Amino acid sequence: AGARNFLISGVPAFPEMPIWSMLWPFLTTLVNQGKLVELGVSPQDDPRLALDVQITALHDRWEGLCADFQRSHDDTKCVFFDEVGILEKLRNKIGSGIFDRQMWDFSMFHPTYWGHQQIAGEAHRIVASNIPQLAALVPHPEAQTPAAAANTSNTNANNSNSNSSTVAASTVGGGTSVITGASSDGTSSTAAPSPAAAAGEAVWTCNDCTLDNDPARTICEACEAPRPKGDSAPQPAVSSNPITVKVRNVKGDTSFSVDIDGNSTVAALKAALLANAPASFAPPGSKIVIALGGKFLSKDDDRLVDVQIQNNTQVIAVPRPATASAAKA
Repeated sequence: AGARNFLISGVPAFPEMPIWSMLWPFLTTLVNQGKLVELGVSPQDDPRLALDVQITALHDRWEGLCADFQRSHDDTKCVFFDEVGILEKLRNKIGSGIFDRQMWDFSMFHPTYWGHQQIAGEAHRIVASNIPQLAALVPHPEAQTPAAAANTSNTNANNSNSNSSTVAASTVGGGTSVITGASSDGTSSTAAPSPAAAAGEAVWTCNDCTLDNDPARTICEACEAPRPKGDSAPQPAVSSNPITVKVRNVKGDTSFSVDIDGNSTVAALKAALLANAPASFAPPGSKIVIALGGKFLSKDDDRLVDVQIQNNTQVIAVPRPATASAAKA
């Protein structure tokens, strides 16, 4: 007995609420006076940065709580309702002019009756998309039921399998082995060489068949003869505590991950983020600041394990232009 389906909303700290227009001057003063340095927000930083990071931290916290509850209660359905994301979606869909005039009452942060209708409609869509029992009772015209989504996924997987490539080995460019694929539409692709070959390490020549082999191989690709003695393969560096760190920007529309040693430093993680981030993530020459749990990691020499960054930890990365950093120096 009892409730089995839950729709949980986080804190709706939407930055476009009119109330914030009254608070920006106050926040700007706090930032410029260095009152928020404990959060990692430096003087002359955009005051919105402090709010955005806190909003993102709240989102991640509530989303994590819902996921933890779901894992520990497998007979229930717990769905996180991202109200901040929904408000942003509605503002883009309706138009900022109409949204800003009609969404909020005199308090400047509480929705009007019309505003509540818009949010309730989105909540209905989320419920219908995630909870089959309720979707059957009260369907939503824009919602795709979980069963329909599964069927679509299976169809896409089957289509993908029908276009799978056939793999063949060939030798090109001085005998270095690469992999080519031929797909059902007649196109072909060439895989990138191994990391060792890409790094410019020398190929080795088989004594039996004279094939030039990739430097990472220990036996010949053609005849499987062992690599000549004295020409050993390079040994990869071994990490004592390998972890994967999940990374997202403040808006949440860009995410990626990096592999790193958990015993390395915050500075090393920043360098890894810049090296692995998508090209559109930050302009060339940018520096990175990292936020965890609503607070920026300000000490570059702190070890990741000491600041509670473990395997699969989610952090927020904020690029800062090099010019701004130089100006502060």
